[in-house]
Amino acid sequence: MPAVLTFYGENYIADMLLGQAQSPPANWYLALCTLPPDPSIDGTSLSEPPTVSGYSRVQVPNDATHWGPASGGIVVNNVEIDFGIATATWPEAVTDYAFCDALTNGNVYMTGSLRVPRVVFQNDQMIFAAGQIMVSVNPIEQIITSSS
Repeated sequence: MPAVLTFYGENYIADMLLGQAQSPPANWYLALCTLPPDPSIDGTSLSEPPTVSGYSRVQVPNDATHWGPASGGIVVNNVEIDFGIATATWPEAVTDYAFCDALTNGNVYMTGSLRVPRVVFQNDQMIFAAGQIMVSVNPIEQIITSSS
């Protein structure tokens, strides 16, 4: 499922479109989640793998090199996004991902689900190939309603 806006993301876009002093973050910090994030979640409440296992959010510049142009309301990643080698097996499978504005804590603008949960073992890598992350600006309510 494509990443969709959280409530924070919806408000941010509305403010930006209607004259508020907002500009897009220069970088995204892509987080992996072990539980589906609620649309009202912030970066302090995400259920992420433990950092002692080699996990950390990945900084991805918010530019045309890393993200393609929108087509049909969807944007995809142009480059591979690599979370590095796990130093230990992550205790829970990765189910979702989130776009944050900080390496830790921060705000969550968008979230998406993996098609299949992924267990990351010691010496394994979580990698999103180019074109694998899809982002839609449709609010989550619209996605749920249109898929019902």
